[in-house]
Amino acid sequence: GLKQGDPLAPSLFLIAAEGLRLLMSRASEMNLFKGLHIGDEGPPVSLLQFADDTLIIGEATMQNLWCLKAILRGFELISGMKINFHKSCVVGIHSGADFTNLAAAFLHCKVGQLPFKHLGLPLGANPRKLYTWKPMLDSLRKPPNLVIKEIVAIQRDFLWRGVKDGSKIPWVKWETVCKSKVEGGLGIKDVRLFNWALLGKWVWRCMQSPGMLWAKVLHHRYGRIESFSNCSNVDRKASWWWKDIVWVLHQGNYWLDEKIERCIGDGTMTRFWEDKWIGGLRLLEVFPRLFSFALDPLSVVADNGTWEGSTWVWQVKWRREPFVHEGRSVNILLDMLKGLQVISSRQDYWRWIYDKDGVFSVKSAYLWLQRSVGGELRNSSDFQLVIKRLWKCKAPIKCLVFCWQVLLNAFPCKSLLQVRGVELENNLCSFCSLFVENPLHLFLMCPMAFNTWLAVAKWLEVTVVFPNSITSHYLYWTNLGIYEKHSQLLRVVWVSVIWSLWLHRNVIIFQQGTIDAKEVLDNIKLRSWKWINCSIPVCSFSYSTWYNNPTLYFL
Repeated sequence: GLKQGDPLAPSLFLIAAEGLRLLMSRASEMNLFKGLHIGDEGPPVSLLQFADDTLIIGEATMQNLWCLKAILRGFELISGMKINFHKSCVVGIHSGADFTNLAAAFLHCKVGQLPFKHLGLPLGANPRKLYTWKPMLDSLRKPPNLVIKEIVAIQRDFLWRGVKDGSKIPWVKWETVCKSKVEGGLGIKDVRLFNWALLGKWVWRCMQSPGMLWAKVLHHRYGRIESFSNCSNVDRKASWWWKDIVWVLHQGNYWLDEKIERCIGDGTMTRFWEDKWIGGLRLLEVFPRLFSFALDPLSVVADNGTWEGSTWVWQVKWRREPFVHEGRSVNILLDMLKGLQVISSRQDYWRWIYDKDGVFSVKSAYLWLQRSVGGELRNSSDFQLVIKRLWKCKAPIKCLVFCWQVLLNAFPCKSLLQVRGVELENNLCSFCSLFVENPLHLFLMCPMAFNTWLAVAKWLEVTVVFPNSITSHYLYWTNLGIYEKHSQLLRVVWVSVIWSLWLHRNVIIFQQGTIDAKEVLDNIKLRSWKWINCSIPVCSFSYSTWYNNPTLYFL
């Protein structure tokens, strides 16, 4: 035997549990155990297994109880495993309390009731109620808007407030924060769009694996899996999960249906008239008149042509000869088909157009949703270059986030605080007390900042200019690098200057400090040296050398 916790134990358990599945399957085939049928011709469902969680579903009959008891007892004897009936329960659905109690006594287990937990989720609970989602806010199901808002509120509070109490100003719109770093955000997941992408993965799996039991159940319960993303009328008795799937897929201009295309192989699995397989079009919608007298409206692609040697020839079949005025539509249809070939060596398949391999992934779907549904992006190539260089900088993340806010004009300087309704004694610069403290003045045009940049430029032996925006200044400064190592050092120094000026400004305001230009310059040198030594291995050098002659490390 294996000890508890042995890595081989789960694999051995799965092998043993497969025996239970085979016993239940055989009993269903012999009509000894009657499971749940989905639709008139749907597959019977009698056993659902996931690791050591097992759900047995069947009709409320004594025959089923005798069969189930025999199977479970036989499984114990064959496998040597013991079923814990004290942890098991019988749940009756429209079977009456008398039969449920009888079944529980017969199987020596408890009587359960809906909702009960299965795989960590309350099975049978109302998914529209907020309390249902408390244990698992990040479920794959489309959660209610209240749950999404609660998750976003937690994210936003943590970003701007941290673990402190009280409220803080959210300086950047949440839509911008959720953009990727290259596009000017922080790359934080948009919960709503990410949930859409996760649900899209289920759609893709349904379409890719129609032979799976759960896919067959959906097919017989709700219709063809290949077309369910186009459902407009949902049965009011449909499960909430299904309603959520359909609702999500109708968002963003039918985002998933438009981005998955049908590719033809042997043509045996694609409906000729109903499916989108020619340029994202359904032939029944393009040629409704021709569809009305097609010989077989449900025919597949392979039924509408024949092989002549190694060449595929299209032969669309009609119930009658087309009239003269219908001949033009027939010719247009044949022209559309002319360049398409059937490939007998492979099956028809689905292709996700936003992946070079054609395979759907949550990541690619989320990125596409972000670009198409999440709002407009900053399209300035200069801004994107600035942001890209900023996140490549080898400085502490909190300093980079602050510089990101500075580049977006979204940080607590006095002018921006007043814009947000914060009352201040004055809005004058904390350094010079002459001009309004706005981002450009604070970090570039104030005499304190201006002289600091001149001193840093002299120390590094570079020239400095003062354009009319902080973004342009960063772009100019980082362009001074002759090669990559030089550029890395300059990026670190720029962040160090911004961070040191900001900290010195806060000391003056909150600690009644005094202006000390030399202290600021010394802090810039010390911080940049620490950051570079910790994060750029090829730049290990002494502080005294960096302080007095940094150009040695630009070579």
